[in-house]
Parts: sequence; C-alpha cells; structure tokens
Amino acid sequence: MTQKLITVGIITNPSAAFTRTANTTAYASGQLVCNTGAPAPMAFSAARYKGASLFVRKARLYKSSPILTLASFRLHLYRTLPTIASATDGTAWSTTGLSSYIGAMDITCDKAFTDCAEGNGVPNTGSEMGIAMGAALDTLYGVLEARAAYVPISAEAFTVELEVFQN
Repeated sequence: MTQKLITVGIITNPSAAFTRTANTTAYASGQLVCNTGAPAPMAFSAARYKGASLFVRKARLYKSSPILTLASFRLHLYRTLPTIASATDGTAWSTTGLSSYIGAMDITCDKAFTDCAEGNGVPNTGSEMGIAMGAALDTLYGVLEARAAYVPISAEAFTVELEVFQN
C-alpha cells in the first residue's frame, strides 16, 4: 500500500499596531518608524503552534493619514525578538539579531481613503519567506524603516498585517 502525505494549511492574517510620536518631523530613508516611549518591535502571532513552519507571503500596511507622498517603508521580520540599537523614533534603523533575521518587504502606500492610506508588499527576495520556527517559538517580530523622506502626521497610527500560510 502506498501512502501519500497531504499537506493542509491555513491562511491567517496576524497584525500588530503602534502609534508613533506626536510630532511631524520628516523621516529620512533608513530611519526607524516606531511607537512612542521605548521602541519595541511589533509582535505577530504567526505560527499555528510552537515549532511549526509557515510561509509569509505578503504584508499590508495601514496608516491613519491618507497622505501618500513618499509613504515608502521597509518591514524587517525576525524569528526571535531583536534588540533595537537606537532607542528612538527617527534614528537610523539598526538591530541585533542577524541569526533570527528572516528578510524584508518594501511597502509603498499607494491607496488613499478618506481616513487612512494602505499599501502592500511582498518579500524582497523570492515569492515568499519559508520559516521553520524553533521548538519554543510561535511569534514573528517586525521593525518598520522609512525608505523615503516621509512627513508624518502627529501621533500617526500604523498597522501591519501579514499574510501567512501556516503548515
């Protein structure tokens, strides 16, 4: 008797949100876009269970301002919690955690609505990011970097939603 292995997966959309500082200081390309207070990476409950494997196929970025001018960002993803080297919004993006770095997605907000703007991104390399989570891991972490001279609104809110295929 021949047995066939059938892989069944689930598509899920884990999301994380933050509100940036209450200023309108323009970002330069390469600067960290993050929450107020002590910057913390975004956390995404991505795996179905600890140690599972998954594929990140896409990311969506929503921001509370409908401004599209220079609204280009890079989402960096990590398997474990990275340490942000500069602990302030608007400083150069730099993290520790190369061993857990998964990859990046460039996202340009290209759709304006009356109350927000939205953009989509796919992995910068390949069509998806295949991730084998460690035995005790089920969360992905993300850090957002400006990729243009973006001028934000004060206390702008950002939400990032991943498109994940869970094995």
